Amino acid sequence: MNPTLKNILVSIGGFILGLMVNMATLIMGMKIIPAPKGVELSDPQSFIENADKFTSMHFIFPLLAHALGTFVASYFICRLVSGKQKLFAIGTGLVFLVLGFFNLQNIPHPTWFAVLDLFLSYIPMALFGFFVAMKTLEEPEI
Repeated sequence: MNPTLKNILVSIGGFILGLMVNMATLIMGMKIIPAPKGVELSDPQSFIENADKFTSMHFIFPLLAHALGTFVASYFICRLVSGKQKLFAIGTGLVFLVLGFFNLQNIPHPTWFAVLDLFLSYIPMALFGFFVAMKTLEEPEI
């Protein structure tokens, strides 16, 4: 397969996988820490109107979801692309960072969450995915 086409397909698959991990983590988090009474999470307006009812506990799983989704996407992409894995990892982190930034613009979040989310969940986790992928690609010495 053409390496460029392969890298494009791997990147698309990695982003989809990362988004799936993100959503699965959020869904699991909602079952463990349910939304406050009267908040309908499927309705963005309800979320915005009731933002003051959320506690710090409600933001743990979104933070974890953003970090895990970025890590998994980066790991998957770096394991399968043909060369320039670090560049792909940084690109993965940047795409998820932009999505996270838009999320923060559209939905109210506490400041501590926004800072941790933007500075720890995306580029650092994408690079961590790169380093883990590169470590697992190394040939074991016999």
